[in-house]
Amino acid sequence: MDLQNFPVRSNDWKISKCKLELDKDEAAKLAQERFKQVKRYWNMLKQSANYVKQCPVSLTVCERYSSSINNPEDPFFTPDEDVIYFIERYERHEMDIMVQELNTPFSLEFILKAISKLNTNNSAGPDMFLNEFFMHGKLILSKYLLVLFNIF
Repeated sequence: MDLQNFPVRSNDWKISKCKLELDKDEAAKLAQERFKQVKRYWNMLKQSANYVKQCPVSLTVCERYSSSINNPEDPFFTPDEDVIYFIERYERHEMDIMVQELNTPFSLEFILKAISKLNTNNSAGPDMFLNEFFMHGKLILSKYLLVLFNIF
């Protein structure tokens, strides 16, 4: 293929290359600030979030699509062979052996061991609890977590 006759403006590849280099530089700065200045790190993250474009597909369209592909009455429905196989095994109670381990009760030692493996300096998850919350409160929290996990 003759690249000289390729229908691209001559400066497009230069602009793309510069943009890629700029993005790499910004990512490197962001990674460095994470350990040096946490406040600046979060500000940089917030600024970069402004560049993310909104999805042009509405939630209603996604919901309709999801409903249609999972509805056996829909003309576009295609059964997934793996799912059918799984359902058949589940109905014959063949899955009981595989999920039996999931039904074992939690122990206080297991919860304390899990808490001891948590890392510090991580951001909070969707529950907004920092790992330090569990680490410093493990003697009190572990008893409540044990009850909670065994209920689930």
